[in-house]
Amino acid sequence: MNAEYLKGDFVLVIWPWVQELMDYPWFRQECYLMQGFPWQEHHDSSYFVPKKRLEEIDLEATFHVIEDDV
Repeated sequence: MNAEYLKGDFVLVIWPWVQELMDYPWFRQECYLMQGFPWQEHHDSSYFVPKKRLEEIDLEATFHVIEDDV
């Protein structure tokens, strides 16, 4: 794990939406499974995903939509 990388913001993505992200090559190296304590509310199969990756995906999706409309 690269300590420099942990400086960014993370977003908790719950199941089943996180399943789509698991196909990206960066998922295993950059996302972290949520490990809650017994007294905390937690979600099974939820991952902390770098916010910058979600923004990149959103930009790609926007680009593809624009490209399809042309």
